[in-house]
Amino acid sequence: MRIKLLELKNFRTFGHVVLEGLPDLLAFVSPNGRGKSSILEAIAGAHDLIVPYHQDNYGFHEQWQQRHVPVWPAHLALPVKLGERRAEINIEIEATGQEIRYLAAAQIQQTVGRARFVIEDGTRITSLHADEAIKRLFQYHNPSEGIGFIDYIRPVRFYLHQQLGNFAAEMRDDRTRQLFMEFQQPCNQNNKFSSLKSFVVSTQLDDFAHEQVTGEKRDTLALFRDVFDHFFAPKRFVGYRSSAASGTPQVVVESPFGSHDTDHLSDGEKEILHIFAHFYRFRHLSNVVLWDTPELHLNAALESRLCHALQRIAPNNQTWIATHSLELINSVPISNIFVIQQDGNTARIERASGEERRSRVKIYQELGAQVGLQLVSAVVVFLEGKEAQSDKRLLDRLVAPRVPGANFVAGGSCENILAVGTRANALLQAACTNGDFLALVDRDYRTDSELGDTVKKYRGRVFVWNCHEVENLFLDPQIVFETLKFLDRTDGCKSPDDVREALKAAACSLREWIAADWVAWEFDRRFQPPSRHIGGQDPAGSLAKYTAKLQETVTEATDPAKVSQQFQAKLVEVDRLIAANQWPMRLPGKQILAKFLGQYPGLAPEDFVRAAASVVLERKMSVPELDRLVQTIREAPTGLGSR
Repeated sequence: MRIKLLELKNFRTFGHVVLEGLPDLLAFVSPNGRGKSSILEAIAGAHDLIVPYHQDNYGFHEQWQQRHVPVWPAHLALPVKLGERRAEINIEIEATGQEIRYLAAAQIQQTVGRARFVIEDGTRITSLHADEAIKRLFQYHNPSEGIGFIDYIRPVRFYLHQQLGNFAAEMRDDRTRQLFMEFQQPCNQNNKFSSLKSFVVSTQLDDFAHEQVTGEKRDTLALFRDVFDHFFAPKRFVGYRSSAASGTPQVVVESPFGSHDTDHLSDGEKEILHIFAHFYRFRHLSNVVLWDTPELHLNAALESRLCHALQRIAPNNQTWIATHSLELINSVPISNIFVIQQDGNTARIERASGEERRSRVKIYQELGAQVGLQLVSAVVVFLEGKEAQSDKRLLDRLVAPRVPGANFVAGGSCENILAVGTRANALLQAACTNGDFLALVDRDYRTDSELGDTVKKYRGRVFVWNCHEVENLFLDPQIVFETLKFLDRTDGCKSPDDVREALKAAACSLREWIAADWVAWEFDRRFQPPSRHIGGQDPAGSLAKYTAKLQETVTEATDPAKVSQQFQAKLVEVDRLIAANQWPMRLPGKQILAKFLGQYPGLAPEDFVRAAASVVLERKMSVPELDRLVQTIREAPTGLGSR
């Protein structure tokens, strides 16, 4: 059984979405609240309305407008999109394998079953059309009949201790049917995986009986053991064993600390053991599995192994996953990822297999963001510079709470991100054409015209501080004074005016250093090595020509007379910026702040900036550049402005 098509109209967050041409593994990813779980619940609700597993007819109806109509399952969220009066669900299910022969034997010629629902007044099903094929496929069938089922695994799961009693009764067909009753009764979710131990014992007993009759050794659980052992090495899944002293039957796992019953596994180990055993038990069927938050209880390493193990355990299933796990997303083939994006007041689904999305994923990977991060973020903001990690921590505090859905990623230096001719430069230009992306870079010594050219070149996907660097944001005399008061270090500066004069004095004392640094910065940007071409016929000669050209380029660029002229010109420019009172924004804030703090022994610039961020937040002080950054992120084409 495979879901061939799912169409939703005004369902939850979706205005209109059509899913078709579906693979065997679908991973739905997005920021929170976009509709991942809604996709799974649309299928689960549709299934129960057609034919619930626990009875032949749907049992929940209400009297509405003089009609007796079914209602949407009460344990699922309201289905109709806010602001709309009706929703629709269209679903198509394709039979596979034994299911095709089953339909033919029932005189049903079509192999694709179809159903359509109309939901009005919140929960009332005012129209329900389901053909005989989908009704037959959605019925409960004993596993021996070879008909697959739809299995919904909710995002809240827990596992009770299990006693090994009458395992034969636990494996009866009527008991198996009860396992799926939780589809309508979420309070019984814990019962769904309660037959683990009975399944293990009955399987091993069948293998033993087979050997007794045929002499052939058989281990039906071999693959299951292998997957478990790979997940939780050095632990090993053993299986049934009885205690020699008491005769108490157990299903045992071996660990470096000794053997113990499966009831004593950790939550993550129970998660894999119980759910994978559930899948493994029905691995001969072609099931549709709706699994919400499969990463529950798992650490990052286990999340990254999950999909591969799932495909080994249950290769015949079509699996629909709703996940937040970056590790899991990064392990899924890009063609299997379905990205839910906000589009105004609705959500849309974008296949990550499209050429634009594949290109963007590759770009983001090379710029330092995991695939998963950019898919679950409304906007990814790359930070540049050697101090990118500390800048990230700062912006996570000051900016991120104002733009939910944006994620800050520490990238490389500005030279790596914006330097002309580099690979990153080409990647950025490509990324700027298609999406939820922003690079945040320092202004450094750029002129106003260079600033405008940079933003224009990258189509607004690059945000350049109007100040030299992040530290300049905290050279405001009022912020500095309030931070010193917060730290009880106001000795030497009794007012914001005192702070302003002390900061200016620090800038003046650094004028020669700043001029020299400015010249070196321009040298780094301007210098381009010659083309590195080594001839195959005479590699040594080619290398000699290359190094001679390289030496000539370096010698010309670093001529002492030219460097001296440039240094003097920069001194003049530094003095001009100081005289024009532009130094707090245009000159290196990190060095000015460090020089200023020299009068406060033991107060490091990074400690001061952290304290200043706390002061800004606590006292709700305005920082115009941070406001501008927030506005830029919100106005990104696929960003947060519509929230």
